[in-house]
Amino acid sequence: MPIATINGRQVHVQTLGTAGPRIVLVHGMLIGSVASWYFTVAPPLSSGHRLLMYDLRSHGRSEFSPQGYGFRSMARDLRDLVLDWAGGEPVTVAGHSYGAGIALRFALDYPELTHKVVVIEATLPVVTDEGIQKLTRETAESLIEMLPPWQRQAFETGGRRSRKITEQFETLASKTSMLQDLMAEPDIDDAELAALARPVLLCYGTDTVEIMKATCQRLLATLPDVRAQMLESGHLLPLEAPRHLAQVIAGFVEEQSR
Repeated sequence: MPIATINGRQVHVQTLGTAGPRIVLVHGMLIGSVASWYFTVAPPLSSGHRLLMYDLRSHGRSEFSPQGYGFRSMARDLRDLVLDWAGGEPVTVAGHSYGAGIALRFALDYPELTHKVVVIEATLPVVTDEGIQKLTRETAESLIEMLPPWQRQAFETGGRRSRKITEQFETLASKTSMLQDLMAEPDIDDAELAALARPVLLCYGTDTVEIMKATCQRLLATLPDVRAQMLESGHLLPLEAPRHLAQVIAGFVEEQSR
């Protein structure tokens, strides 16, 4: 599994596909990793696209970082990866959950590197007081309950994967500034969203929670070049509807690439 050195930091990256438009896939926080894409959406999507996936700070096999979990820090990490991989060529960025917020922040801060944006189950503001209180009470086991049955079973049987996800959660919650950074993260202002001059596709699950639905409606009303696609799924759309999501992303990218 390749480890790239980006600005002195080791980042686990994976690529798939040898031709076609470039797409970067950004996973969510806590239980997300490269595997969230590599075994789900990436295989069908890579048939006509060049894909880059990477582990966020302190996730998966990327280097541990005690701080830097706000959108702007994460967007700078993404910028450095894109410059290294695409050499300044604009790319489509697709992010899930917290990764969707990173994708939006990247497009706003680095429009010259952004071709299109796919926002999958984002929530704005990124976190509420109630959400933080719940998060600090959560355990890795209860987070795993969010997974679809076929994925959850792999963790419930124990073993290396179960221990790894538990250790990752505990490290992020107790040894990094993640919770503090999330609480300090400001909402993205509507005026800033309205100035985003890049096509945006919103992908949300039909069974998602109310705050996600509200975010989808807000982004539809605010972004200047936007469309929405609802898929039969809950919040973990890349795991629950991977082939459908891959088809939707491919159609959006290819339509805009003509």
